[in-house]
This record gives sequence, structure tokens and C-alpha cells, in this order.
Amino acid sequence: MQRRCPLKLTFVGAHGTGKTTLINTLYTQITSLGIRCSITPEVPRIVCESAGDPTFFRRGNNTLIKQTLLLMGQPIHEVAAATEEGLILLCDRAILDHWAYTRHLFMKELESEGVLLPLDNFVAKHCGSYDLIFYVPIEFAPQDDGTREGDRGFQAAIDEEVRGLLKSYKLTYHTLSGTVPQRMAQVMSVLNS
Repeated sequence: MQRRCPLKLTFVGAHGTGKTTLINTLYTQITSLGIRCSITPEVPRIVCESAGDPTFFRRGNNTLIKQTLLLMGQPIHEVAAATEEGLILLCDRAILDHWAYTRHLFMKELESEGVLLPLDNFVAKHCGSYDLIFYVPIEFAPQDDGTREGDRGFQAAIDEEVRGLLKSYKLTYHTLSGTVPQRMAQVMSVLNS
């Protein structure tokens, strides 16, 4: 029996923009309509839990080796979530987000090791696996929760990296804005079109 691949949606943007809250609300809405749906977990939190350290990826603690766990873990969790019976897969972040952080934090090492271009090519190729990309811009300040940082300048720098990658990869995406219900309505409108 051939399994039907799910429709794969991803939500990209800097930390603290409301992606996880939106995805959880969308999941509830979509499943209430009788549509099977799966969610990828937030991979940085999984790694932090596995390492027993909520500050594992915070600046000052993070390294290029640690960051590559996210570049490897995101596709693995997407594949695992896609094997569930969901017709729609909601990806909390994309490999593009993790790559934006990696580039911002470790550009010198990426260039000195000669891995910038190969990794960039891998990320661009994987981004082609998303059926729909939703960009969630910064509309409020991030909250420091022990794992995420509350630095607005850092949040803005990552947002700029994300937008730059969307443009350089020539990816089609939809920008979401407003309250959670407004963002949900925008996603549902795209799904229904």
C-alpha cells in the first residue's frame, strides 16, 4: 500500500515571533475539521532536553558543532512526523531558520572550514521540500524564557538573516501578521485557495 505524502507547511522567522503558538492553534483548528494533521516538535527544545541544559544554544554556550545538531535534527523530525497518518504536516521552524542562526553566529568558522557553500546548497535543496512557507515577522519583543534569549537586537539580526535566505533561495512564501486568530485566518485562506 502506497502512503500518501502530507502537505508540508513550515513557519519561519526569528525566535519569539509566535510560531509555536500559531502552529498549536492551527493544529486544533485543522483537526476539529476532521483533517488529519501532524506537527514537528521544536527541535532546539528537544536537543536542550536531551542535553539536560536549557541554555545549550544560548550565545556564549553555543558552538558550530552544537548548532549542526539542529541542521541535522530538523529534517529527521520532519521525516518522522511525516510518517504519521497526517495529511497536513505543520513544521515548527524549518532548516532555513537554523541555518540563519548558524550563519549569523558562526560565519567565520563556516568560511574558514570551507563548508559555507556546501551547507548552503544542502539547506536550499531541503527548502524545496516545503509545499508552503509562512514567514512570521517580528511584531513584539522576545521573552527570555531560559532557553530563548530576550535580546531584541539579536532577534532583529536573525529576522534579517531569515528574510535574506528567503530572497536568495527565491522561495515563495506568505507573510503572516496580526493576532493569532488573524494569522490563522491568513493560513486557512491560503490553504483554501
